[in-house]
Amino acid sequence: MKSLLKNSALGVTLAACAGAALAQSITSEPLRPVDPFDVSALDRSEGALPETLWRGSNAATARAAIERAPAPSQSAAVNRLTARALLSGGAPPDGAAGDQALAALRMETAWNIGFAEDVAELGRRTPAIEEAPDLSRLKADAELSLGQLDQACQTANRLKDGRDEAYWLQLRAVCLTRANDSAARLTEDLARAAGPDENFDTAMSLAYGDEVEEVEPASPLLLAMALNSNTTIRLKLDELSPPVLTALTLGEGPEEIKPVLARKAAGMGLISAGALAEIYRSVQPPETEGVAADLMAAAMNAEGETREALLFRAAESLTDPAMKADAVAEALDGARTAEDFMLTARLYRPVMANIERSGDHAILFARAAAAGGDPELAELWRERATTRRRRRRPPR
Repeated sequence: MKSLLKNSALGVTLAACAGAALAQSITSEPLRPVDPFDVSALDRSEGALPETLWRGSNAATARAAIERAPAPSQSAAVNRLTARALLSGGAPPDGAAGDQALAALRMETAWNIGFAEDVAELGRRTPAIEEAPDLSRLKADAELSLGQLDQACQTANRLKDGRDEAYWLQLRAVCLTRANDSAARLTEDLARAAGPDENFDTAMSLAYGDEVEEVEPASPLLLAMALNSNTTIRLKLDELSPPVLTALTLGEGPEEIKPVLARKAAGMGLISAGALAEIYRSVQPPETEGVAADLMAAAMNAEGETREALLFRAAESLTDPAMKADAVAEALDGARTAEDFMLTARLYRPVMANIERSGDHAILFARAAAAGGDPELAELWRERATTRRRRRRPPR
């Protein structure tokens, strides 16, 4: 027992000595301020790149790389890869620490590609953004497009620099008018003194509660006011900019056209298959109670994105394995292009993972699982297809 106590005391003494020696060998350095480039809108599970992504570059090469980014590309894969680089956080390029213009270029490029929600998140996480008007404006534009008018008003109120620019005067005038603030009229006068703006005029009419029959939103501020006043919004779907397309899909956009918007945004890689699934789940066919068999029948009689949404709902709801597999196969067979097939495969991957594996459609599901980025599931379906072929082999 004494020996054990001595050994224990010796261990404690050695640990204390080692800790003291280690403390003496450590030198402290002041931490650098958190930079906008340090901020990430993604985590690792969402594909964020390592924090060393800008290592070996300098401000000039980083600027050139960001300026060459396609904004947007027609390829979903290219858009997603570009977004991963722009939305991941890491130590800034050499010589770029505190470079607000370069940080704004990074955020603006992500906005132009169409990642409105992620740009808003970047803005929320960026330190001292109230001292950076360019970054604050991108954050406010993203919030406005998402219909988050109250958050955009808070962004405007917190801004310390550049408050007298026309953009901020207009936004504050709308916010103050909606809040019945006594400073509203003066702020509106100052905003109008900056020059005529029809979008601002209409936004103010909505802020005053005037009846406006229909709005074609040509600015984030007007779009936010239309979304928050239940005004009919006239949209030209083929002319929507990518950030507005994404914002209307994920934000307060009109529910009746969300499946169309969501399918287009997902096809461009601007929203995930999971986000598309959530919107599809909200689509309700007329004169049904959401029964799986009714959903399947309604899907067969529908067209376009409504058909796709109802088919997805049916595939999730059906309990009979054969019928569930038929619904998934119907969706996969309906893909018009390779990118459509990949998107459909990602959308249905969770469904394919929960289907009792039979030989029916096994090869198709193996291809789809591989295209959807799940090689293990693809192998399971491939093995099922191989097993069935062996069983069907005629005797020699």
